[in-house]
Amino acid sequence: MTARTKQQLYDRFCSGGSAKNSISQIETEFEDLIDTFFGTLTDYSDDSTIVGWSSFTTKHIYYTRISNLIFVSYRLIGSGNSTTITFTLPFTAASGPRYLHKPGKSRDDGTWQSGAPFGRVLTDSDTISFLKAEAGGSWSSGTGARELTGEFWYIKA
Repeated sequence: MTARTKQQLYDRFCSGGSAKNSISQIETEFEDLIDTFFGTLTDYSDDSTIVGWSSFTTKHIYYTRISNLIFVSYRLIGSGNSTTITFTLPFTAASGPRYLHKPGKSRDDGTWQSGAPFGRVLTDSDTISFLKAEAGGSWSSGTGARELTGEFWYIKA
């Protein structure tokens, strides 16, 4: 444990003259502090606004937050109905760099794509958008099988 972490723990639980109401309150605050440093896997599937599917057989979007660094893992499988694919993120991305991601795999209208899908999170945005392959191209508007799977990270504003 670093000196900074020890000081933060001391400041949070011992200093300032404010008495904690209960052990339960201290445990809750300590768990929140640990989550900030080490992350907790959170299911964001039902909270995210997802564009590009008419129905799902699998819908998983999970994230872990470690301070301002957000790691996202996703797997979306079902039938498509849109030439664009996007989903909202749990936090707005920081200003500065654009976040470009190419890990994963994609299937459009039943056909596996060569090359990884290309995802982009614009700065000051809480949405990621995907091209079906790194070479580009819009998604088909057909209703065939569609899949998008991968992981990425970004910095929270």
